[in-house]
Amino acid sequence: MVFAASAFLTILLWLWAITKRAVRGVPLTRAMGEAVGLLWLTVLASAFTPLILYTVVSAVDSITDALAGGTPGAKFFEAFSAALRKEDSGDGSGGPIVRIILAGVSILAASS
Repeated sequence: MVFAASAFLTILLWLWAITKRAVRGVPLTRAMGEAVGLLWLTVLASAFTPLILYTVVSAVDSITDALAGGTPGAKFFEAFSAALRKEDSGDGSGGPIVRIILAGVSILAASS
């Protein structure tokens, strides 16, 4: 699925580059030749797509494990988890800004 999406994106970007050059008045065959550099760039970028997805998925997994209590250092994250789940009852919990900061700190702590 990932390779199909990256292949589709590669072809779409290559055709877009050809179209831009053709609109500027470059002959179609020359526009295709000039767009080959962009084609190689997108092929290289799509080659790293699985690595990027693996990194993002493993980061999300580690954050989820840490906040759910599935890791040995889960006691550290119990306070974060409780604070993020607490309903806003007007008890001075700080509101959404503090929750955003708390979520960011817990993401940084869980990913290290």
